This record gives sequence, C-alpha cells and structure tokens, in this order.
Amino acid sequence: MTKLLPYLMILLTTLTYSQEEITDQINIPFTLSENGYIIIPVTINGIEGKYIFDTGAGINLLFKKSAEKIIDLEKTHHFYTGHRGTGEGLEIDLWKTKSLKINKFKVNDETFGVLDIDFPFDGLISLTMFKNKQITIDFGNKILSIES
Repeated sequence: MTKLLPYLMILLTTLTYSQEEITDQINIPFTLSENGYIIIPVTINGIEGKYIFDTGAGINLLFKKSAEKIIDLEKTHHFYTGHRGTGEGLEIDLWKTKSLKINKFKVNDETFGVLDIDFPFDGLISLTMFKNKQITIDFGNKILSIES
C-alpha cells in the first residue's frame, strides 16, 4: 500500500490541471490593427477587453488602466524580469486572475504582469499560455484556432 501512494499522488496532480480540456476546435475571431497587431476579445474576472495576441511575449500583461478596472486581482510575492522589444529592461510585479476566458477557452489562476504604459489596448496575451496546444492563425479569415 505504501508503494502505491506515490503513484496515486502523481496521478491526482495530472487530473487537477487548471485548463479545461478542449474537445472541439475553438475558433476565435480577431481583428488586425493598423499596425498589424492581432486583437482578440478576452474576459478577465468578468471584465471584457481587447488584448494583443503576442506570439513573442514571455508573459501575459495587463496595462495599468485596464488592471485598475479588473476586480479580484490577487498580487503575488513574485516578480518578472525581462526585456521589451526595444531592449529596455523590465521588472514588474505579478498578479493572479481568478478566471480568463477567450471565447470558449477558459483558464483559472492565470499569472499576469501589470505594466504602466499608455496603449490603446488592455494588455497582451502571450503564446506561452498555449504551450501545450496547437494554434493556427488564419490571416485570410481572421480566425485564431485552438485545436482539440
């Protein structure tokens, strides 16, 4: 029995992953900004916004104006150190969301950094959140697909 316990614990940890299992392909319509950014609708803790789908970002970001609108953000004791595309260094606090929804794709307890810059969108959604998913970007039909 004592040899079986570690195997059961490992099995249980794989069953408690926070992303819901995708059984059907999820198609997310997007728009292209005049600068070529892929803009997707995202709901965080019940608040809708327009986010850039950034395939090069290492972390999800909320811009400060948007973060102030979202209720129930929980500040963590951690921070993120990285660089902007311009080479400028960043050290930002990390926050946890209760829920994130992109069309039918849902994630609980997602980590975001909050960055104090003035930008016409609400933040960035990083490709790293989809690291175990197959993503297709169809620029002709302006559809972002998360495969099952």
